[in-house]
Amino acid sequence: MYFTRGRALSIKEKKQETDIDELTIGDLFRVVIRYRGAFRHKTVPLKKRLVTPEQKIENLTFLLEHATQLLCSEVMNNELQKYDKVATFLGITEMTKSQKISVIQNHFFEDFTIIKK
Repeated sequence: MYFTRGRALSIKEKKQETDIDELTIGDLFRVVIRYRGAFRHKTVPLKKRLVTPEQKIENLTFLLEHATQLLCSEVMNNELQKYDKVATFLGITEMTKSQKISVIQNHFFEDFTIIKK
């Protein structure tokens, strides 16, 4: 089977009749050189916006002004992208370290509660 641009040709469809015993290493190298770029996947650059934990800390303090406690799932469900969730989690840990909030989890693998101090 031979591969051309977008379609596969069987050996019978090939114009030149070639016996497989007649193939040389040079023939294989020429095929590799000819089609080396055909099977590459091109990466598509994604535009990511820069989100800092400091911005998420400001967001969390705003949310905690209106409520004394929040569930982490409520906060994380508002975040759409993975890097937003990471920045939010870093913000929560930084606020816990600076003792602005307390984080309580009653059981393993349970949602934890963020409480304003």
